[in-house]
Amino acid sequence: MNLLKKTAAGILVLVFALAGTACSKRLSLDNVTKVAEECGLEQTEDLSRILNDVSGTQDYNEQVFCYAEKTELAQQIYDVVYNRSNTYPKHEIQSAAVMYTNAINGEGKAVRENAYLFTFKSGKKASEFYQMLADEFGVLEHAEGKDKYQYTLYLGVGEKNVVQQGIYLEGKTVVIVSGIGYGMNDFMLVDRCCKEMDILSPESIK
Repeated sequence: MNLLKKTAAGILVLVFALAGTACSKRLSLDNVTKVAEECGLEQTEDLSRILNDVSGTQDYNEQVFCYAEKTELAQQIYDVVYNRSNTYPKHEIQSAAVMYTNAINGEGKAVRENAYLFTFKSGKKASEFYQMLADEFGVLEHAEGKDKYQYTLYLGVGEKNVVQQGIYLEGKTVVIVSGIGYGMNDFMLVDRCCKEMDILSPESIK
């Protein structure tokens, strides 16, 4: 009898462990903090500093990140930083993150990358936002797909620079990554985001 109880208990533990693994989200704040740590980003809640960064008015070698969940700061990351020009509709944001790097590569050229994560009030709102961003690619040659998550990817390789952009949707969460550099090896932040979150890199469509 005791053996049966122990066996049953062991099976329950295994079931719950597998359930927890199945429900774990690749697009999560936990993965944002892992990426930030791997990239050596400095944490800050100074949105004016981040806004200067993403607007291109800050000095080189800025490498910062900010994240928040269920607070006013999460909403401000969307309202003040990402939607600073009121390009997109107002949305109620449950959690948000922004990561930004503006570094000099081995050839002395500036490489800029950023990444955002937004968790919306509902999957419908997240899907609407994702589709709006995807539609902006227009006639540009890009890749789209859907499996465990939905994605839209763009890779632009020119004579003078390389552009990578990716948009990802999983449940109520949207992640956006983008960067402009001069070679495939320049993209530290985009690469780490894709590897840590287990999502397709824009580089995969070359």
